[in-house]
Amino acid sequence: MSSPLMSKQLKKSASQSGFTLIEVVIAISIFALLGLGCYQVVSGLAEAQDVIADHVDGVRDYARSLRLIEKDLEQLAAREIYDENGERLPALEAGEDYLIEFTRHGVSNPLLDKRSELQRIAYIVEEEFVESEDEDEESFSVNEEETEENGPYLVRYVWPVLDRGYDIEPFKHVLFEHVTRAEVELLSAENEWDTYWPASLDDDGNQPLKTLPVAIRLTVETEEFGTIERLVQMGDIPEEVDE
Repeated sequence: MSSPLMSKQLKKSASQSGFTLIEVVIAISIFALLGLGCYQVVSGLAEAQDVIADHVDGVRDYARSLRLIEKDLEQLAAREIYDENGERLPALEAGEDYLIEFTRHGVSNPLLDKRSELQRIAYIVEEEFVESEDEDEESFSVNEEETEENGPYLVRYVWPVLDRGYDIEPFKHVLFEHVTRAEVELLSAENEWDTYWPASLDDDGNQPLKTLPVAIRLTVETEEFGTIERLVQMGDIPEEVDE
């Protein structure tokens, strides 16, 4: 038979063996706050990583597009073409249907296919863009869901043949997104800059088909990278040039 003192000690021990409801609620609240804080930190780091990755991708695409533009303009060819209507177009034309359209050489042919190493290229600003099925490692793709969100675009057209027919469609690739302004200026042998080319007629009153400019200046303004300017020289630029 237990003594009154032993019963009192057992009751006291039983009352101190667990947590009260208030203590449990406080402990859960503390762990919840800690978990929420950790989640916010991890979420913030993940978002920062995504922003950095997007910026890195943008800088990579920017550098790749600039390199492609320089390769295009540095390898101009004095070769006129026939369009889908059978009309002859100059080797280089600016200020008409496209920002600039030209023939270039230096197209790689690693498989030694029976095709020309010349290529017809054009640059144009478009509000919307649909990626062509052809893959070009030097241009970057655009998500179809972002065609309106990221426009206007500076788009590069590449025709698979020089003299094209009605059924010949160009391959299209984006060079820059969020374009606010795009301009091409061409320096003639008379030391004058012009946004149209050919800038003058020949002695017979016709467009010179094979005349190329001394230099080309391409200016593009985008929301992300600001003003982008490239000056490509094809010949000797005179010391005094009219701006």
